[in-house]
Amino acid sequence: MFNNMIKIKSSEYSTICETVKIKGTINNPLMFLEVKGSIKGAVRVKILVIKETGSITGSIEAELLMVNGQFDGKASVSEITIGSKGIVKGDIEFSNNFINEDGAKIDAEIRKK
Repeated sequence: MFNNMIKIKSSEYSTICETVKIKGTINNPLMFLEVKGSIKGAVRVKILVIKETGSITGSIEAELLMVNGQFDGKASVSEITIGSKGIVKGDIEFSNNFINEDGAKIDAEIRKK
């Protein structure tokens, strides 16, 4: 999936559960964040996984991004994978790898940095 597997300490791993809704900013460039709920705002983390039940509306800065849920906004990433159930709208800027699986729904401007 990702070319550069990164070691993450358990203290740097967080999950936003399905019932949680966040409005605001998440800023921890060392964090591995898994989103099953929803976020409206800016997210800056090392690794971001948006699960099938998850959604983010806003901006994303991450080294690695995997979208299996919904994203609407602007993303600046090194590597991105949009899974078969992923829905992406907005602007995507990536520097290394862009992968989209069959079934992914993409309505975005996509640029390589």
